Amino acid sequence: MTILQLTEALIQEGLMLFFVEVIVLKGKISLIRKVEYVLDYNVTINIAVYTDANSTFPKPVDENYDYWFPLLNFFLSKSDTIEIHCWNEQIDTINEIQSLFNDKMEMVKEENLTIFKLIKSIITIDYLLNNSVNINGELKWFTVNLEKLMKPVFHSGHWGTEFFIPNVTKEDIVFIKSIIPRHAILHEF
Repeated sequence: MTILQLTEALIQEGLMLFFVEVIVLKGKISLIRKVEYVLDYNVTINIAVYTDANSTFPKPVDENYDYWFPLLNFFLSKSDTIEIHCWNEQIDTINEIQSLFNDKMEMVKEENLTIFKLIKSIITIDYLLNNSVNINGELKWFTVNLEKLMKPVFHSGHWGTEFFIPNVTKEDIVFIKSIIPRHAILHEF
C-alpha cells in the first residue's frame, strides 16, 4: 500500500483530514507542505410526504421506503454507534428494542421520548435493515442517528422523511442523489 492509498483509506474512514507531503531531492528535503482534504459538504434531504385524513403520520408519497434502506446501509458502514428515538406511546417498538438489546444498550426515558444508544453489531444492523416497518408499513422509529467516534455521521428524522448528513464527499452526494426519490428536495452546503 502506498502512502497515497493509505491516506485515501484514512480519509474515507473519516480518520484523516490532512497529511504532510515531503519532497526529497538529491537526499535533501526540498519541500514540506500540508495537503488538506475538505470533507465539509453537508446535505439535507426532505422526502415529499402525505398524511391520511385521520392520521398525522407522514408517509412518503411513493408509499415506500426504498430510498431509506440503501442510505442507512451506506452510512452504517461509516459508523460505530446507533441512536434510536421513539415516542413514549410507541410501546410495542420500545418493548421490542428492550427485549432484543436489553444488555447491549443504554436507554434514556424523557418526558415524551425514549432514546436508545446501541453499539453497531451484526444484530443491530440486521434489525435496522430487515425489521424496520410496523404492521401498517410505516417506519418504526421517529429518529435514527449514526455516529462514529461520538461524531454525527447520519440523521434520519420524522420517520425517515427528513435527513441531515454531515461531512460528505462529492462522491457520497452522487450516491445519495442516485438513491433518493425524484421528488425529494436535496440541499448541499
